[in-house]
Amino acid sequence: MTLRSVARAIILLATLLFAQLIPLSEACAQLSVDVQGGDASEVAIAHDGTATHRGSGFVFQKQIAELPLRGLTVYGPSDASAYYTLRGGVNGDAWVTFYVYPATISLADEDAGVEQAILERLAGHQIDPPARAVTTLSDGRVGWFEGTYQNIQAKTGYILVQRGGWFLKARFTIPDGGGSEAMDRALRALAALQWDWVPPSGTAGGAKVAVR
Repeated sequence: MTLRSVARAIILLATLLFAQLIPLSEACAQLSVDVQGGDASEVAIAHDGTATHRGSGFVFQKQIAELPLRGLTVYGPSDASAYYTLRGGVNGDAWVTFYVYPATISLADEDAGVEQAILERLAGHQIDPPARAVTTLSDGRVGWFEGTYQNIQAKTGYILVQRGGWFLKARFTIPDGGGSEAMDRALRALAALQWDWVPPSGTAGGAKVAVR
């Protein structure tokens, strides 16, 4: 083999390797992990853009309806969330944060705490959900509010369910400036979340509590 043919082979091999690395690097570059407690190993980012919550085995989707996964946050052991938005939450863009964490208290007590936390930061009041909103979860809790939230005039709220020893919670904010387009996009995203997820065996979550 001549020196020139060896050089060509090296260039070809490097090109093939580079082509394989681009999708992986782009997928990983789009996801950041903000560690506020515990460590980043609580979530595992896959090559396909999904992320697994190690404690529960729950897989955060890489996209819900039109909203792509933009980042992950770890709050502590087995406690993490995924952030979904189309345009980064600006210019009237809606966003959804989906949490998976241990159920260490009852669903009723968690529901009361979530509602109180929203009302403490909201200059506004509770409202009825839109007609097209996800309200068919017979075992879940839903709250919708409107007013000024994080200095934005918006609709905001939550959906909360318990699955085994785990809570699944979606927190969403839909700026009024986004109009019906932002509302429709958010409603489709909320409906696309995996509310029917069943924890794998061996993922106990929090202490067993009575659901009231």
